[in-house]
Amino acid sequence: MIKLRTQDGSYSVPVLTALFIVFLLILAAHSLVVLGAYILLCLWTLLGPRQAIQALSLNYIIIFLNPAIFHLPGAMGILRWLILLLAGLRVLPAASASAWRYIFPLVLFLVVVTALASITSQLFLVSFLKVTIFSYTAATVLAAFDSIGEQDRENLKAWFLSLTAAVVVLSLPTLVLSAAFWGGGFRGIFTHCQLFGTFLAPTASYVFARLLLHKGPHNRWQWVFVVVCLVMIVLSRARTGMLSLLLGLGATMAFGSCSSRREVMQLVPARTLLKVGAYTVLIIILVVTSSVFSKRVEGFWLKGEENKDVAQAFYNSRGAGIAWQWKHFLEQPLTGHGFGVAVGRSDPKNTATFMGIPIASPTEKGFLPVAVLEEIGLVGLAVFIPFLVLLILGALGQRDIGLIAMCLSCLLINMGEAVFFSPGYLGGYLWLLIGLSTAADREPQAKYET
Repeated sequence: MIKLRTQDGSYSVPVLTALFIVFLLILAAHSLVVLGAYILLCLWTLLGPRQAIQALSLNYIIIFLNPAIFHLPGAMGILRWLILLLAGLRVLPAASASAWRYIFPLVLFLVVVTALASITSQLFLVSFLKVTIFSYTAATVLAAFDSIGEQDRENLKAWFLSLTAAVVVLSLPTLVLSAAFWGGGFRGIFTHCQLFGTFLAPTASYVFARLLLHKGPHNRWQWVFVVVCLVMIVLSRARTGMLSLLLGLGATMAFGSCSSRREVMQLVPARTLLKVGAYTVLIIILVVTSSVFSKRVEGFWLKGEENKDVAQAFYNSRGAGIAWQWKHFLEQPLTGHGFGVAVGRSDPKNTATFMGIPIASPTEKGFLPVAVLEEIGLVGLAVFIPFLVLLILGALGQRDIGLIAMCLSCLLINMGEAVFFSPGYLGGYLWLLIGLSTAADREPQAKYET
């Protein structure tokens, strides 16, 4: 029997999922409905940190929606930033003292990177805009999660899980539509297959880690959810999403097996971990030795392209870009060439402006570590690393093993899609999950009720 509400009075995951499905279906009616939803989200943002987080999450989902299915208003470029602005104005002035452990490194990063960009960037205003938006967004998200109570945090776990489940359910009917496969992969209700598959990975990592590593009992719908997500990631051909899920799970399993906090995190016995590891090795052996399985796996990593090997596919998709960025890093290893700009390919004509102020200047970079070195050099990297270490330590200190897997998955996505510093799109949604995964763990975790 499905419970409508949990013990604290909040909606359960299946009920929340149904509500999100209804919400998204209503949005498909007309662009004016979407505009009205944005007005309500702006007002909702002002009510508190938890509401700001919820509004931002819905904001990103709306941005991701496929315009062939959903009619989005022309003012989307302004509305999505308006919600972020309001969230910061609501959250940052009331930031707690503990939130400054993140805010101070971000301010330092902003100052140093701006100084470097003033010296080296071909488009200083773009660099300043991007580093300011990144710092503002990260500070807003981290301060918001730091200021909410443990029960609100548990409710937000259910919120994000339900939101992902709603996207999955609504994407199922598009499997029969040929348009869903434009671009070489399954995109569901989103604009792009890579976005869709990568979006699913962190939440799937969260649920999968809990199923494998956390003591039960586990609900059946969680197994169904994970299996469907894995299938959809494969159909989307989002190699980055699958890689981040697998590596995140592997790293989480290794951490759990070595951690002295096994009892605190309520992890399964070590023998169970060994069984999981044995099954994983068995699957790998099956893939290697079976021509049927190996061809299917190879087809996924090569995205169906024939006459190529994995090395060639990697070079074409990411390797050439890494070599290009590394070459430019060596030209100016200390200062870099400017935050958020593509060296030698930065064109002011590609920069969208509003009242003369740049609001978008997209760059496509894959492997984040080299991209960071190219943009901010060793000086900027020295300021960034302490902040990154704080985030990872925050995740590793969680009682919920699923949050560790979620955070690692979000970070590992940047090995193939450099979205960490780009909060205007997928990177912004991932930052919400990072904030959830790194917030101070004050009390024992609650159990989901269905």
